[in-house]
Formats: sequence, C-alpha cells, structure tokens
Amino acid sequence: MARQGAMSIEDIIKNKIAHFRRWKQTKLSKRRPKWGFQFSVMTYNILSQVAVENHRFLYKHCSNTFLQEDYRVSRILPEILNSRSDIICLQEVEQHVFEYRIKELFQTNGFESIFKKKTSSKGDGCAILWRKKKFDLLQHCEVEFKAKGNKFLNRDNVGLIAVLRPIHPNLGDINLHVATTHLLFNPRRGEVKLCQLRLLLAELERLALKEITSDGQHHYHPIILCGDFNIEPPSPLYQFIESGFVDLTNVLSGDMSGQTDGKKRGKCVNGEQLSLHKLGINQSSRYEDTSENKLSTSVPNSQSFANSGSGSSNLANPPTIESVDPSILLAIGKSDDPRWITTLKAMGHDKLAQDLASKQSAVPKTSVDFKTNKAANSNYSEEEMDSSDGRCEQSDLQFSHNFKFIPAYKFQTDNPKDMPITSMTGCDYNTVDHIFYTVREKQNVNTYSEGKLKLLGVYGLMRKDDIDDIGGLPNAHLGSDHTSLIAQFGLCYKR
Repeated sequence: MARQGAMSIEDIIKNKIAHFRRWKQTKLSKRRPKWGFQFSVMTYNILSQVAVENHRFLYKHCSNTFLQEDYRVSRILPEILNSRSDIICLQEVEQHVFEYRIKELFQTNGFESIFKKKTSSKGDGCAILWRKKKFDLLQHCEVEFKAKGNKFLNRDNVGLIAVLRPIHPNLGDINLHVATTHLLFNPRRGEVKLCQLRLLLAELERLALKEITSDGQHHYHPIILCGDFNIEPPSPLYQFIESGFVDLTNVLSGDMSGQTDGKKRGKCVNGEQLSLHKLGINQSSRYEDTSENKLSTSVPNSQSFANSGSGSSNLANPPTIESVDPSILLAIGKSDDPRWITTLKAMGHDKLAQDLASKQSAVPKTSVDFKTNKAANSNYSEEEMDSSDGRCEQSDLQFSHNFKFIPAYKFQTDNPKDMPITSMTGCDYNTVDHIFYTVREKQNVNTYSEGKLKLLGVYGLMRKDDIDDIGGLPNAHLGSDHTSLIAQFGLCYKR
C-alpha cells in the first residue's frame, strides 16, 4: 500500500519549479523605493488545444491526460492567479476558453479584459487582462496582420494594444501602453515576421506618441511590449527590436529569427517586397502623412536624426550633411536614398537636401544580385524573385524604429546550456517569448537611463536541464509548452 501523504508527481514538479525559478531583483528594487507605483506584468502562451491536436507528434513525451484541454486549463488558470500579476498578456487563447473560463474567473478576482481572435476560422488569439483597482482602460487597438498591400501580410496572426491609466493621483499624465502579439511560427519565414512586427510598431507609434519637441525629438508614453515573437536572441529580428535597426542585406529569411529549423534555409527577399508603403508605413516603422502626397514631417528614425537638429522646419541655421553622423544616415534610410531629398525639401532644409544630393551623385549604388543568390539557394523559386528586375538596393533592406526598447530578461550567454528557455517544441528548446520596455535614454542594452518606467525584477527562467528534470512541457503541473515570463515594474512619480 502506498504511504499516505506521499507527494504526487504534480507536487514534485511544483517544488522543483519553485527551486529553479527565483525572483531576480534589480538594484533599484533592493532599495525598496516608496515613491513608486509598483505593478507586475506576465506574458504567457497557454497553448491552444487546436495546436495540440494538429501537432500530436510534438508531444510524444507527454501523457495523454496532460494534453486534455480541461486538465491543462485547470493547471494554467491557478498558476496565473497565484502569480499575483497585475497585467496579464496571453497568447494562443481559444475563444471559448476566454469567454467561459478566463473572463468569468478573472472578473470575480478583480480583473477586466480584452480579447482579439485571429482573423481566420481558428479560434485562438491574444488577450490582455488588468487589475481594476490599479488601472483604467482608456482605449485599445486590435491589430490584424492580414492586410492588403504587402504579399507577406497574408497570415492570420494578430496583436493587441491596451492603453492603461494608473489609478494614482500623481500619475495622471502617464498612459501605460501594453502590447502583446503572437507572430508567425514558421522558422523559414522571417520576412513575414518582420512585416508583422513593423505593422505592430507603427500602431504603437501612432498611439504612444506624447509629443514632438521643437528640436524634433519624439517623446512617448511608457511602453511594455511582450508576447510570443517566435524570435530567438540574438537573431537579426531580435536585434531589430532591441537596437532599433537591422540590415537584412544577403540575409536568408530562415536566418532572420534565429530558430533552429530555419537556419541557412529560406530565401533572400528584396526591399520592394518588404515595403509597407502601400499601408502608409515607411522604412522606420512609422505611419507616413500621405495628405497631399507629402511624406510625414515626422522624419523616419528621428530619434537619431533629431540629434542634428533637423527635426524642425524653422531652424535659423540648418545643419549640413557633414554635421550628421554617417551611422545616423545609415539608420534613417541610407544617404543614397533619393526620397530623403524630397523629405528634407518639404521640411525646409534646402541646404541639407542640396548637400545630400551632391553626396548621392558621388556614391555608386549598391545592389544585391538575387539571381546569383538563387544558384546557392535551392529553396529560391522564380516566383519569389523580385517582380521588377531581380535586383534590390541595399538601402531598401535596412529597417528601423524609434523606440528605445530594453529587454526585461537579458539573454547574454555563450553557452547554449545556460540559455534560459521559454518553450519546448518537440525536442527543441526555445527562447521565443520576451518582455521589452522603453527607457528614456539609451546607448546600448547595458548603457541606458530609465525614465518614469523602471524595472524592479524578473521571475527567473529554467534551463534545458531543468525542463528535462520536470519531464518536459507540458507536464502534470504546467499546462502549456511555454513558460510564463513575469516582470515587476515601478512608475516613478517623484523627480
């Protein structure tokens, strides 16, 4: 007879997870500031049942019991509630699970919520929940990545943005923008993920912009961007989010996201195919002002360009091209892009436009011959070639955004065994779920100055050996093939 009181497998796993996952506090948190409004944010892909049924081969290590929807949901929901998170971002949420399980349960526990289903017949989508005693919802935006105007925006993935007002007398001027998404999984289709991501960033830019100062600086409300990006660090697309710039010249689509199954596969894509101009979005992931066929006076990547003073159209002494750092010109669209001459003239910078025109005439165009690349890439088909002339200018493969994002979880390790894991796909261990937040000033991921939004801590992740030790994902205690990420933040209301 089994000994009474013996621990169940679920309890054993639960205890191991408590040992593996510990809170890591920042130096600011250790001072225990009393001047801040503190809250926590969770992001969690809870695994849709449709995905389970359609990909059973990925879960051969799991007991059938642990794969049943009722069993999984009955483990996931208490896990979320017990985390005491104030803002919860969920992906792969089945609509019926949201309507009849999540929404009702969390309402009784003091939460409000919004949900956006994918645009296809598939029933899953993204959800954002927030604690009513801490936040009011001002507005929200549902972002559909299936849009006419770009051949790669043909998938059913979605994003969701909530604009939340902290309930605090000293924070009335702050609108916290929380965005979540679940980008395309396909490891070979990095170009699709890039287009989806740029569309989401353009919506964030539109909603979160607080002001443009006289010197052209763009200032934003605090932003937290999280979800399942299906992007591994330190891949080109991860660097795009983190650094605000990416050059995809000669980069295969399968190498863009860093996923194992995509490496050295896919195809090279030209800038014309990646263009979102038909949607009104420029190379800097920002909506253009298309009124009277003029480009926006919000210069692409003005975060950097404004340092030269060129963001204002009323400068007494406009800067010359020599006064602008070449790396800034590279980030804002490359000095050989003729569209910048039109933009600068429209903004009143005739001298700078003239200097730039002179520079362009002296610099030969750089292009990539995709017909040459085709011979080296068996996955490249004729129909995937440039529909115009099979060539693409290098500048058209450079993309940027204006946000100063810092990852809450910093993945800096040269040893794959030490890499924190956020999901398990079959026998593959992945780090594809992320939380980013905006800071005031930034030189790089290690040198930055936080604004009113400050990171106080993160809930540590498991490594490969840890996940093996608990029997993989899902298991008797964890109902998803992803793990949750949780970050603690503070909003400062004292200078």
